[in-house]
Amino acid sequence: MSKPIIVNPERIALFARCPKQFLYGHTEVPRESSSFYLSPTEQLVTSVIKDVYRHISKKGTAPKWQLIIRWTENHYKKTIGIPTSGLTTETDFIEIKKLLTLVNKWYLQIFPQFKDVAYVNLPLVLNFDKKITYEDYLDVVTIGEKVCIFTFSDTARIGRDLVNNLIFQVRIWGFFRYAERIPDQVICLSINDTNIVPISIYPMARTLDKTEDFLRQILSGMRDGNFYPSYGAECIHCPYRTTCSY
Repeated sequence: MSKPIIVNPERIALFARCPKQFLYGHTEVPRESSSFYLSPTEQLVTSVIKDVYRHISKKGTAPKWQLIIRWTENHYKKTIGIPTSGLTTETDFIEIKKLLTLVNKWYLQIFPQFKDVAYVNLPLVLNFDKKITYEDYLDVVTIGEKVCIFTFSDTARIGRDLVNNLIFQVRIWGFFRYAERIPDQVICLSINDTNIVPISIYPMARTLDKTEDFLRQILSGMRDGNFYPSYGAECIHCPYRTTCSY
């Protein structure tokens, strides 16, 4: 028996762009949460945010700011290879200060609305006919009066960027199919070098139905081996252009 095709939101978006490119390169697309695709600096910010929610789940209370400062410093040192107890240069202090400015904005302006216990890097697995397995990892899912999914981006700026983003919509659909409930709110934390902005949408059943209909066609195409080339202007930039027989 052949192994199932493993898909996630990014791999599904790859198939939607070009089934032939999916055939060649889907295994090269990491099976990771949305924070994996951020820059190293932005990943540091997400790591601290996740630490905050892990602390709440273990201790039952939100961590004090001084503890968050220590986490930020430790993550930075680990990233650039400085021992946790080691000294840092003036440049390192400047970079840590930039990180703390971003984290502080989140801690004071965004976090107070979402202090619930949370799952961090929540794994989702859905099997389809033993031929296709859907996997995803949700960065943060808070469980309180409302169920909220947190994801991260460095490109989203307004809600329309999320509504029209296939990867983002598939991620919501995956949670819906796995948990058998629609999340009350989905918050994308858009991070850049100087700011962190929450972008919220409120998923609706009719939107999930549209995503389901579209995914049914995509998954059927994968299951039936319909890996035809989608010829277009992007072909000249495709890493498989020398082997693709379009």
